[in-house]
Amino acid sequence: MKIKKSPTKKLAPLPRQLSDLIKQLEIATEDEIPNIVRALKPWSYGRGDLFYWVVVLDRFDVILSRICKEYELKDIQRKPFHEQTKNLILSIIELASILFENCTNRNIYNSYEHLCMLLNTFDIDVLQQVLYFMIRPAQRLNNPKAIRSSFTVPQDKIIELIRGWNQVSADLLSIAQDHFEITSKMLTLSLQFYRTSDNNTEEGLQTIIYTFNEQELTKTDTEIFIQLVNEYNVPKENQFELANRIRIIKHLNQPVSRRQLLSIRVLSIAIMAHGVSENIAHNKVFIYEPHLITQLAELISPENDVNM
Repeated sequence: MKIKKSPTKKLAPLPRQLSDLIKQLEIATEDEIPNIVRALKPWSYGRGDLFYWVVVLDRFDVILSRICKEYELKDIQRKPFHEQTKNLILSIIELASILFENCTNRNIYNSYEHLCMLLNTFDIDVLQQVLYFMIRPAQRLNNPKAIRSSFTVPQDKIIELIRGWNQVSADLLSIAQDHFEITSKMLTLSLQFYRTSDNNTEEGLQTIIYTFNEQELTKTDTEIFIQLVNEYNVPKENQFELANRIRIIKHLNQPVSRRQLLSIRVLSIAIMAHGVSENIAHNKVFIYEPHLITQLAELISPENDVNM
C-alpha cells in the first residue's frame, strides 16, 4: 500500500550523492535497481529520514504488488521466481532493511501486506530476507516511544516457521554443523489436519505420512507440495504448514540450505519474542520444546563459532 503520510516540517537538503541515488531509483529500469541498491552499502550518509524515500518506496510497493499477483502469493507459491524477479525482490527488501537501520520516521513504511504474502514463497533466500527485515518493525511493537505503524506480526505463519522442525529430533547446534546425521524418521513427513466434507472428500481427521526417499528428493519442493495437496485434498488453512515441513525435510541433507533454514527459524523466534504474547508463545512453542532457549544460547555462543 502506498504511503499516505506527509512530513510535518520542511526536510533539510540531502547530500548530492544520496539525492542522485534516490533519483536513479525513481527512474531506473527494474533490471538496474539491484546494482543501485548495492551502491548504498555500506551506508555513509548519517541519519536519514524515510520521507525522502517516499517516491521510491511507493514505486517498490507497486512492483511488489505486481509480483505477488503474478506469482499468486496469496496462496503457497507454485511457480518459481525468474532469476531477475528474485534479484529484484531481494534488492527491494534489502533497501527497506538499510533504510530502517539508518532513517527516522520508519512508521510510514507501508508495504507489509506484500511482505506477508512473500512468506508463502518456497524460495529460501527470499524467505530469509523477508524475516530479517521483519525483525526491525517487530522490535518497535513494544517500544512505548515508537510511533505506531501498520505492521502486525503474521502470528500463525511465524509460529509454524518455528514449530515446523518438530520432526527433526536434534538440538540447534547439531543442526548447524556440516556433518549432521539424518535419520529415516527425520525424512518422514507426518501431518494431521481436519477436513470438512464437500461433494468429493471425506470429512474428519486426516493424516499425511510421506517418506522422502532418493527418488522423492530429486523432485522440487513445489512438485512435492502440489502432489500432496492434490492427493490428500489439503485445505488452504493447512497448506503453509505442509509447505514449510516439505522445505525443511527436503533440504536437511544440504548443509548450506539447512543452515539457512535454521536461520529462518531463529529469525522467527526473534520476531515472536517481540510480537506474540508470552502466553501464546508458551502454549504454542515452548511447552513442546522447553529447552529451546538453552539451545539458542548454545547456538550463538562465541565459543561454538557457528556460521549462519
